[in-house]
Amino acid sequence: MDIIKTERLELKPLESSYSALLLPIWGDEEVVKNTYIQGMYNEENCKERIDRMIKTGLSRNDIGPYVIFEGQNLIGIVGAARDSSFEYGLYYHLGKEYWGRGYATEAAKAVVDAAFKLPEIVRISADALTTNPASSRVLEKIGMKFEGCMRMKFFRNGVYGDLNTYSILKREYRIN
Repeated sequence: MDIIKTERLELKPLESSYSALLLPIWGDEEVVKNTYIQGMYNEENCKERIDRMIKTGLSRNDIGPYVIFEGQNLIGIVGAARDSSFEYGLYYHLGKEYWGRGYATEAAKAVVDAAFKLPEIVRISADALTTNPASSRVLEKIGMKFEGCMRMKFFRNGVYGDLNTYSILKREYRIN
């Protein structure tokens, strides 16, 4: 996996050595409440998650997972999980001190660019909880189209939630 550089960010392949830097992000309930992951409360659990993500990503030929750096600061994680022979599912988690600055949009767009450079990929999708409109805006900014709401599709910590589903097709997307 190559490093991906954008105007402000550098996306580096995820490694176990980043566990201490990811722990504050994945250990923050405010960050993970809108994801399928459970909060991390120690570095060992964080390393185990990273190792699983790397192993699974390699077995599926995922785009990433990548850690997102803004300068020297690790600010989050981004990637696209291969769902089928022609589709990826986009995901991202950012530390809350970096929300609202366009970093998620910039990182997500870089991953979508990388995915659509593969000739067989024709579709990228993503979900956002209806209670997380900022994530929906990220997906809309990179050109994804709203497909619908899947009611009670999300379940975490005993609570159900509705998911807005988005997608973009290769023919609709301009790679930079």
